[in-house]
Amino acid sequence: APTVHHPASSSQPEIMLDSMRILSSDGTSAYPLGQGLVLFHSSNVIVKLNVWKRVQSIIQDAHAARIFKFKVHHPTGIGVSVDTAESPRVVAWSVVKMQVQAVLVLKPSVITAFEIFDRNHAFVHAVSQRSEIILVDYMNSTTELTVENGSNVVLDMSFCPRGSFLVTVGGNHAKFWSVTKPHKYHIAGKKGSWLHQCEDKRAIAVHCCDNLMTVTGQVDGSIYIWKDAQVRQFLKLAHQGPVYSLFTREDGFASGGKDGKVRIWSWKLKPTRSIVVDEVVPGGTPVGLSQGREGRSVRSLCWRE
Repeated sequence: APTVHHPASSSQPEIMLDSMRILSSDGTSAYPLGQGLVLFHSSNVIVKLNVWKRVQSIIQDAHAARIFKFKVHHPTGIGVSVDTAESPRVVAWSVVKMQVQAVLVLKPSVITAFEIFDRNHAFVHAVSQRSEIILVDYMNSTTELTVENGSNVVLDMSFCPRGSFLVTVGGNHAKFWSVTKPHKYHIAGKKGSWLHQCEDKRAIAVHCCDNLMTVTGQVDGSIYIWKDAQVRQFLKLAHQGPVYSLFTREDGFASGGKDGKVRIWSWKLKPTRSIVVDEVVPGGTPVGLSQGREGRSVRSLCWRE
């Protein structure tokens, strides 16, 4: 069975976030569920941890290779994870029961980004002989749509349900894709328009908000705010080094960077709070952080209250 429950015992290491060491150099996905529950992954294992009760549930047999990333469709409580196997697996699982519900095996390729579209579908960016954006129906183990993406390198993607558009970023591009379904699914891409003051076009993180705004994080530490595929505001050097992670809400957004800081912003790009992770969690590497040569970097974040 793919689900194993491990109650904490005196023979196990104490289950606390500040004692968990995530060994992968490229970070991990982390997602707080509330009531002391946190989802994260390490290697090929998905873990739901109850910090208060010191109990964890895991899914460990669904992926034979290291998990690249997972995301949660919060309205339905479905988690979707993608791995780094030669023929990558897209696995759907119940967050509540921690049980696998469906598995889709893709053709040999390298997954560089993915995003949940709705309760049954996800977008995947795959690179084999060519760069492709694939819409998969993970619940029915089928592929709905494949679109060639030219030579564009995609490092992250985000979908806005309210606006029905997908944004992909990476290299020197930001592309906005409208998603429609007159009879079958169709997506059409439009290049983002940069302000001439935007010196760094190397976006590596993106997150869309229900207010139809999109935020991108750049290699040089800058943050850009987009609307209607155009940069509307920007702030240079919001972080000292690359911006690796973003999370948007109606009242603002959060950013995490190589500098080990989590910063909270208003939509007018006014900082409201800055958290230095080393000052919050002395010792150990908490979920969502990776230990690099120059210290901790924030690779994944989720802002919930």
